Amino acid sequence: MTAVADTSPLLALASLDLLHILPRLFERTLVPPAVVFEATERRPGAPGADAIRRALTDGLLHLSEPSDTGSRLYLPAWLGPGESEAIRLAFDVGADWLVLDDRGARRYAADLGLPVLGTVRVLETARDAGLLPRVTPLLEQLRASGFRLGHELIDTIRLAESES
Repeated sequence: MTAVADTSPLLALASLDLLHILPRLFERTLVPPAVVFEATERRPGAPGADAIRRALTDGLLHLSEPSDTGSRLYLPAWLGPGESEAIRLAFDVGADWLVLDDRGARRYAADLGLPVLGTVRVLETARDAGLLPRVTPLLEQLRASGFRLGHELIDTIRLAESES
C-alpha cells in the first residue's frame, strides 16, 4: 500500500514524534520535492523539520518526483506547491492514499478520484491497528501547538474512545 504525504500531516506527525508509524500503516510513504522543501527548507528550524530530514535519510519516507504524466493534470493556482505536487504524484503512481489536511485540497483530490486521509484519520488508523493507545491527547497536543482542529471533532473522538 502506497501513500503520498503533504506537508501539514508530516509536520503534525513529526511534532508528535510519530513519523515511525507511517511504515507500519503503509508499505511506502512517498514525499514530493515541494513538500520536502516546505517542511524542511522554508522553515528550517520549524518543529519537525529535523525529524522529517531524518525520516528521509532513514528510509521511513521516500523522496519521489512526479513524472510528466501527472503534469497534464489540471491543478488550480490556489493549491500550494506541496499540495499540487502531492496530488500529481498520487495521481501519477496510483497511490492507495493521499495524506492531506487542507480542506479545499482534499475536496479537489477526492473529486479527481484520489482516496484521501487527513492527519486525524491517520492517527485513528494507527490507534485501531494497536500502534497508539488513544488519539485524543495527541489531538489536544496538536491543537495546543497551533494545528487547526475543532473542539467538536476532538470531543467526538474523546467520546468514542471513552466508550470503547
